[in-house]
Amino acid sequence: MQYSLVSRFRGALLGATLGDLWAAASLSSSQSLPQNSAFPLQLIEVPSGSPIATPTATATCWGAIATTIARTLIQPGSQPSQWSDGRVLRPSETTSGGENSAADLLEQAAGWAIAALPLMLCYHDNFSDLRSHLSAIPASERAEALVLGYTLSQILQDRLNPHTLIAQILADLDLEKTNWALADQLAEVQHLIRAGASLAIAQRVLGASTALSVTPMPMAMALYCFLGTPEDFRLSLVRSTRQFPLSPLTATLAGAMSGCSNTTAGVPLQWRSPFQQRCSDADLLRSRWGVETEIELLHLADLLLAHWAGFYHPAQPLPLARYRGAIAAPNVIRPI
Repeated sequence: MQYSLVSRFRGALLGATLGDLWAAASLSSSQSLPQNSAFPLQLIEVPSGSPIATPTATATCWGAIATTIARTLIQPGSQPSQWSDGRVLRPSETTSGGENSAADLLEQAAGWAIAALPLMLCYHDNFSDLRSHLSAIPASERAEALVLGYTLSQILQDRLNPHTLIAQILADLDLEKTNWALADQLAEVQHLIRAGASLAIAQRVLGASTALSVTPMPMAMALYCFLGTPEDFRLSLVRSTRQFPLSPLTATLAGAMSGCSNTTAGVPLQWRSPFQQRCSDADLLRSRWGVETEIELLHLADLLLAHWAGFYHPAQPLPLARYRGAIAAPNVIRPI
């Protein structure tokens, strides 16, 4: 069955947001959020170029940075490179001395992937262009963004084969040369899925497969949760939030992939309604994703699709509901 692109764009943003908020709520109920997880970096205005964020609207969470980048992309005359016109400050630059731990570096790499999610949606049909645009990410932290971008590209073009995806990633991205640790974990994920391994076994195996940290890489763990149940958004997200120690970024990555694959139709309605009813959830959505409501988030996904399709201009807004039918599914054209 082919799903519409608008439902996949919406599903990717909605799934990523739900994964992040679920994990953040779980963490906050048991302990305070780690500083580097809640506030991984900041975007500040720079003298030259078009800043991605002004000092009065500085994004401090990966999700908020993603929505800021999305708003930048849909501006008239914007270029993909403008997403990096804001200079990025890591926590190590805002604190005095000290080196980031291996776990912090893994979290930052996964965070970059979330920040670049709007780019992955807008350039899903040309991976070579997307790879070029992702070059703004530091080389040591780029691999996870490439893996997420490649996976979303396969989903959005209706080419996803869960049984061969990891083999394709390893071959096409040449991860053995650029990031051997991630390549090793992805190979382990492939074996675990084929064996039907449990979440506890997967976490133990992935945690022992890298010398960087006993904690599995967020991207590898997210792929395990998604590819193990690719047609069940609920189960993918639940598994991603039951790992220990819990990483919001793992749940965010898994939510983005599963949401894109299963679309908004695959997200249980009862999971979405609380964000329109409880003030605490609305505050969490605002602080971590920079939007006030779920409706605003979905509208941003619509604008990204319109920008990709070439029929949206901020100065002359069109009633998007009237034009969504023009783009039904990959390689399918139908009249308005």
